[in-house]
Amino acid sequence: MERSGRPAFMESHDGSDDHRAAPLRIRPGFLLAAWTTPALLSSFQRWASSALSDRPVSFWHIAAAELPGWYLWAAMTPAIFRVADRFPLTRPIRARDILAHMGAWCACLVLHATVTSIASGAFGSATFGMPLARYVGLAAISWLPSTFLLYAATVGVSLWMRSIQREREREREGAAMSVQLARAELNALRSQIHPHFLFNTLNTIAILIRERETQVSARLVTQLGDVLRHVLQGTRANETSLGDEIALVSTYLEIEQVRFGSRLEVQWAVSDDVAGAEVPSLVLQPLVENALRHAIAHRTARGIVEIGARRDGDALLLWIADNGPGVSATRGAVNGSSMGGVGLVNTRERLARLYPRRSSLQLQSTPDGGMRAEVRLPFRVWAPQGLLG
Repeated sequence: MERSGRPAFMESHDGSDDHRAAPLRIRPGFLLAAWTTPALLSSFQRWASSALSDRPVSFWHIAAAELPGWYLWAAMTPAIFRVADRFPLTRPIRARDILAHMGAWCACLVLHATVTSIASGAFGSATFGMPLARYVGLAAISWLPSTFLLYAATVGVSLWMRSIQREREREREGAAMSVQLARAELNALRSQIHPHFLFNTLNTIAILIRERETQVSARLVTQLGDVLRHVLQGTRANETSLGDEIALVSTYLEIEQVRFGSRLEVQWAVSDDVAGAEVPSLVLQPLVENALRHAIAHRTARGIVEIGARRDGDALLLWIADNGPGVSATRGAVNGSSMGGVGLVNTRERLARLYPRRSSLQLQSTPDGGMRAEVRLPFRVWAPQGLLG
């Protein structure tokens, strides 16, 4: 699915992790077309001048004499690129690099003068009244300014293409680093769930066993195993389906329901058409845990937690709302940097890395004095890794 972003005229090249960058390569068709353009323009200029003289020459006759010299530049371009890579004209500019380019330019000048002289003689546009070597020398002198500009332009193109290549490499490295950081944050979030949730659940199971509630405790052990298996498996997956995430949260809440009993009421407001949406793994659990800790754990009255999801245009909207105490020192300021716990901070950072500038996590006060955590991210249909490339 990922596109490299490489310009169309550049061939893909998987170089090794060597200290030297992979050589630049241009598609032969593009290279030929690039040098055909100035060849035809030069031919047209000579033909227009010839048409004004007493002895006009046909355009195609002139083009036949002009094209070999220009196509020689097409053949020399890869070699010029290699010279530009091996002797870069970047600061600090060294004398040997300048000498190398001067030598390469002189070689291009001599070759160009030789080919154009032979082509002119072959197609009758020039009559050698002197030795060929002398004619090539005079041609080289006349072509000296033009070939210098052509050589400099070719080197300039190579520098431009190299800068594009380096920018793409930086983008790929940045994307890979973002994925690695997102995975590290996901693993940190998984490890954070273990001590809090595991300790509370095991403590509840121990209490049930002492009270001889064997059926309830056995069911709780099974549910705990389901949650831990879901959390621990697929440690490399950053995304999952909303349906799977809802199933995890549902099992998690069933366990917490045993702890809180009638003090906890869960309300679901999940649209049927978003079950297959792609969401970050463990995006809901920290928000639900935050609501339970602050809306239920310290209250004797019934606490309500609403879990909702719906599509909003091209975005997916997720929310966890409660009727707890609202904004307090323990919950953090609304939309502030203190988000009520490390889990919420990690969730916000993961969203920023997975969906740069296209996601948000906000805490808002509800009309009844509670809190609402709202996540907005791009709506995508989830597909298991490996099924779509």
